[in-house]
Amino acid sequence: MRVAVVGGSGEMGSAASYDLVRSEGVEEVVLLSRSARKENLHPKLAGSEKVSVKNVDVLDTDKLVNELKGFDVVVNCVGPFYSTGYRVVQAAIQAGVNYVDIDDDYDSVKIMLDPELDRQAKEAGITVLYSMGADPGTGNILAKLACDQMDQVDSVDFYWVLGASDCKGKAVWEHVLHMNTGMVPQFIDGELQDVPAGSEGEVVDFIEPFGPCEVHFVGHPEPLTFPDYYKDKGIKRVVNKGGMLPHWVHEAIKVQNQWGFTGTDALEVEGQKVAPREMALELWRQRPPEGDLGDYTSGVKVVVKGTCGEEEITVSYDIAGNTAPGTGIPASIGAQMIARGEVTEKGVVPPEACIDPETYLKEFVKRKAVIYESRESRRVIEKEKKSQ
Repeated sequence: MRVAVVGGSGEMGSAASYDLVRSEGVEEVVLLSRSARKENLHPKLAGSEKVSVKNVDVLDTDKLVNELKGFDVVVNCVGPFYSTGYRVVQAAIQAGVNYVDIDDDYDSVKIMLDPELDRQAKEAGITVLYSMGADPGTGNILAKLACDQMDQVDSVDFYWVLGASDCKGKAVWEHVLHMNTGMVPQFIDGELQDVPAGSEGEVVDFIEPFGPCEVHFVGHPEPLTFPDYYKDKGIKRVVNKGGMLPHWVHEAIKVQNQWGFTGTDALEVEGQKVAPREMALELWRQRPPEGDLGDYTSGVKVVVKGTCGEEEITVSYDIAGNTAPGTGIPASIGAQMIARGEVTEKGVVPPEACIDPETYLKEFVKRKAVIYESRESRRVIEKEKKSQ
């Protein structure tokens, strides 16, 4: 198979590209980047005969469409997706090429839910698989695995923690600040609601090396997409909460949000127009010297509650690891599943709509990923009341 990776020279793109390179059946991986050169790639990519680089700007739609033609699938790793994702999707549809991305921005996913986009993808005969990263992505697939085993689903809580030292590149920090800004969607009490980012904080137990960590509401896609596939099982709650490590980073971003430093409306400062978030973004990119960022990676936790027969069940999944491979590898697996015909759905779909959990997880653990599962259940016994 031939795979194009848009943004294949970045942190996430490099991880996806390297997994593709070492996968059986992948013959060619072309990295599409605005200015990358092969000799400057990660050594494992630069030294591969399967890899080549073509320079193209995602904003140049006509050129991007021409470059995508003839591939089996394109993997999009160019963030932030709220500003770039739709362009690459449109190019893939015009080129008639299957598409996978790692989109974790809720507002760009809102665009993906446009029925017209779904119609165009189906007409082109392609699969547009969005949000196929870690969270969303692997988390959705694990949640699907648990939900499919239940007669009734009450709630699905997606939790995550992210080490600031693992945030490399402008796009990652843009996403961190963006999802902590303003009102964000959550599915609560059976309906989609907008709640303040940073609200309803709680302490959640993650696996080692994290332990108890504070998390709060953030803007992520799962509450927008996941409930649609389990309404027939009575699902009432799908939320996403996240937090940064070390804890002082988490607190600093909360304060920035409260004071408006994550806002996008420009302010006039001594005659210059400055967007507060642009200033905050640049400060985080420069790694503030006043605090130790530690050596934290990232962790994902999914908690599903429901019933099966007479049992009330809680299923939890935990994963820990570095952000780039944890995000890029799922996209690579998804792309290969599409190219091999293991994903048959056409149109615009999230992971929970088209990815078979057993097939995916078999591939995922091949990459030495470790998933921890825990189950709690209690039996519900109805006692018949005897008339006196």
